[in-house]
Amino acid sequence: MTRSIFDIWAEAVQKSLAATGAVVSSATDHALLLGDARETLVREILSSFLPSSLVVGCGQIVDARGYYSKQIDVILYDSHFPVFRTRGTQDVYPLEGVLGTIEVKSTLNARTLREAASNSASVKILCPSFEPESVQAWCGKNGLDPTLSDDPHPSLIDETARDRLLSHLLPPTYVFGFGGYKRNLRAIRDTMNSWAQANRAKMRIWPDAIITEGCVALRDDGRPYKSQDGPKGGYIARVERSPLRYLLKGLHYRLMKRIGASIMLDDESQIRMPAVAQFEIDMTGGWQRWDVELTDVRDLD
Repeated sequence: MTRSIFDIWAEAVQKSLAATGAVVSSATDHALLLGDARETLVREILSSFLPSSLVVGCGQIVDARGYYSKQIDVILYDSHFPVFRTRGTQDVYPLEGVLGTIEVKSTLNARTLREAASNSASVKILCPSFEPESVQAWCGKNGLDPTLSDDPHPSLIDETARDRLLSHLLPPTYVFGFGGYKRNLRAIRDTMNSWAQANRAKMRIWPDAIITEGCVALRDDGRPYKSQDGPKGGYIARVERSPLRYLLKGLHYRLMKRIGASIMLDDESQIRMPAVAQFEIDMTGGWQRWDVELTDVRDLD
């Protein structure tokens, strides 16, 4: 298969990040300085890649109920929405304008991966505001219980319906490590399983993708990561030469879908041109499926 221009570009970006990260490491060994510099590098790369209507920041996310996420390294945000400026280096972002988040680690290991997973989960347990009528219509279309509470920001009573709805509405979360887990898929799986067991964490609040120095682990849900025989839930993972492309491609797909730019329509011919075609993801060959056996699961408090 001919490599796409995006794949070639993503691989060059990964090499550039690694080289620049090495320069930063040569100047300081202070963990906070290293982490801040590498988060800035990721934000700069994203800013050069994303549409001008999207901005890249950091800070906390707040939902309509007044619940806050933990501090998030990289927040991708629609510039048409307001931001609560703090006059510091980090701001507060209303959930409805957030299009994606990334936790950036200098080195991923058991401790930092658990920390990144918890930070990502703090976004996934937030609840967006939505119109009850649209939720009822969505539930009816998907054969789910549309019963709603009387809360101004209603929560679905049916837990299955609630989980499925929130998995669609909440922004994707990603974990990215400059170093660590070069080839050890089992170690990533075991760390995530132990984190989930310790927190009784639902699969819904796991990161959408974990990108390491040489591995990728993805939620097999078809948005956009889908195994060859169709999405089955859970995670799929493999050793990968250019893992960063899965973050960039997945992020692009979800952003374009969210802002309604995934299909371009020619008015005269009525030909539909998928804007995501340049960023299709190769999901063939070499994938391992993770068996995640969790009992007594819940959202994190």
